[in-house]
Order: sequence, then structure tokens, then C-alpha cells
Amino acid sequence: MAAAALAAGLAMIVLGAPARAADGGGPAGPSSCGPGMTWDPVSRICIKAKGACKRGTVRDRKTGKCVAVKAFNGDSETRYQVARFYAYDGRFEDAIALLDPIAYERDPRVLNMLGYSNRKLGHFDTGLAYYRRALAIDPSFDLAREYLGEGYVALGRIDLAREQLGHIARSCGTGCEEYRALDTVIKGALAAKG
Repeated sequence: MAAAALAAGLAMIVLGAPARAADGGGPAGPSSCGPGMTWDPVSRICIKAKGACKRGTVRDRKTGKCVAVKAFNGDSETRYQVARFYAYDGRFEDAIALLDPIAYERDPRVLNMLGYSNRKLGHFDTGLAYYRRALAIDPSFDLAREYLGEGYVALGRIDLAREQLGHIARSCGTGCEEYRALDTVIKGALAAKG
């Protein structure tokens, strides 16, 4: 009986049924996809890797087909979530294209993702400007401070990165993820200098 349940579960994943989190809660994330599978951020399921949308395209929810990023018709929150996934997946141009049409002037999360994607593409001035705009809206946005600090490290400005580290320490302490991540990057840069 257990074998039949396992086989049925595997068949559902292969056929594109929503993957579930280990706790049975909401949909599982990208790390839950098995071999030969990939996460589709629009439908929020594991799909066969061969069916994944190529760079410059995204799966349209209504048609299920891959369309040009510029033609994606998701609402602002969906666009943000898909762009965030693409940014962390290294598809920085796609992330920027998805976020571009959003009215992002007042959304620090979107500004942060635009900063992250631009910085990862090597557009440091643009990326840092987006982080600063995000922080002007929400000065306690520690993830934006972490990424801003990482940008400063990449530019050799350890002093400015440490300044951001200090802000993070005051906001969430030295045990939070953002503090640890930026601290590691700073220490790595200093060790590399010798």
C-alpha cells in the first residue's frame, strides 16, 4: 500500500501536479523538485525541465505557454514573485524586464530586486541607486542594507559596507541572516586582500 501511495505521488509530480512542502502546508519551493524537474515560478509547481521557459520568456498563467517576458500579464505581486525567483536563479535580465512595468516608486521590495539584478549584471551604480531608494522608503529593510553592503564590498568600499553592517546590527542584531551574510562577505574580502 505504501508503495502504491509513493508511486501515485511520484506520478503527480511528473505530470505537473503541485508539489507540496514537507510539512504538508503550502506549495513546495524550487528545492523540492526532483531530478529532471525544475520549478515553474508562475504555476508554482515542479515541471519537467524540458518544459521550462527559456531566458527571455515566462509561462503565461492563462495559456500555459511561454511568452515573451514583456508580454506577461500577471498582476504586480505575481510579477514581483516571478521576478524574484528569476533574479535568484541568475536570470537578471528577465527579472528586470518583469519589474520594469510595475509602478515601483513606492515598493521597496521591487526596488531591492531591481538593485540586486542590476548589481549582479555589473551595473553597480544603477543597483546601488535602487537600494538607496528602497532604504529611503524603508530604512529598516535589512535585506536591502545587506545587498547594498555587498555592492560596496565589490567596489572595494569596505568602510561603507561596515556602515551598513552596523545599521543591520542595530536593527536585527548580529545573529540575523542579513548580518551574518554581509559579515561573511566583508571578512572574505579582507582575507582576500591579505
